[in-house]
Amino acid sequence: MRCTISVPQYQFVETFEVNESGGVVIGRSDEATRYQPDVDLAACDGREKGVSRRHAAVVQFRDSLHLIDLHSVNGTFLNDQVLPPDQPYPLGTESNIRLGTLDLKMIIG
Repeated sequence: MRCTISVPQYQFVETFEVNESGGVVIGRSDEATRYQPDVDLAACDGREKGVSRRHAAVVQFRDSLHLIDLHSVNGTFLNDQVLPPDQPYPLGTESNIRLGTLDLKMIIG
């Protein structure tokens, strides 16, 4: 399934595919450890906005896409609801997501 994440205030847009064999990690890169997530929000002031290196994941679960918080320090919010870690939450066609204090929009399709 095809997803697009956008962060309009930073003119950031990234499109990616999620399939049954694996998820996509959203977070921020770290030069010290050389870690690189699948979707890197470092250019959106990710560190300053409280985005963890491995903040959240988008996975295909029961034939639809879900968002999972990966024990982030500053929380993952889906449509203004905080997500407890390690639990899949279904994504709608358009979802508002907040990682730490960074707002983004995810569109499926």
